[in-house]
Amino acid sequence: MDHRRATPEALDALFAASDVRHPCDSLGFLVWQVTHAWQRHVEERLEPFGLTHLQFVVLISTAWHMKQSMAPSQAMLARWAQIHPMQISQVVKLLMTKGLLLREKMPSDARVHRLALTAEGLARLGAAVPVMKAAHHSFFDAVCGTEEPLKALLARLFEHLSAVQPLVAQQDEHA
Repeated sequence: MDHRRATPEALDALFAASDVRHPCDSLGFLVWQVTHAWQRHVEERLEPFGLTHLQFVVLISTAWHMKQSMAPSQAMLARWAQIHPMQISQVVKLLMTKGLLLREKMPSDARVHRLALTAEGLARLGAAVPVMKAAHHSFFDAVCGTEEPLKALLARLFEHLSAVQPLVAQQDEHA
């Protein structure tokens, strides 16, 4: 293994094969930067509620499924939200410790546990949702004037990705 410092010539050769002359020429770099700026923005707004962005996503996703009369299992929620199952497991445990989420056994299959919001979880989420709505507008409207064009573009990208590889799995009773 060569541990010498890379030469300027080698660095020039690396970037000569690329269309990227500046990091902002890279869509991946821009998506990375915007994603992290968005997460920092959201984390700051959720901090007074004692929630992280991931915890909020798990709670709001559980609430949405419960509203649809589909209390999700951890595995189903992980697939639906595209969150690693281990992360979901850790967040669910923490939200249960905070008294915001329950795991309930299915009467038809003791192996399956469904997630459900507690009354406290619903109250915390109810207080956080208007703040999150304002966070969306303050972050995206500042640049776009309105978030609708960006939302439409991202929805088209999501549809394309879903067609190539289904991102949102159907509810699996044994998951």
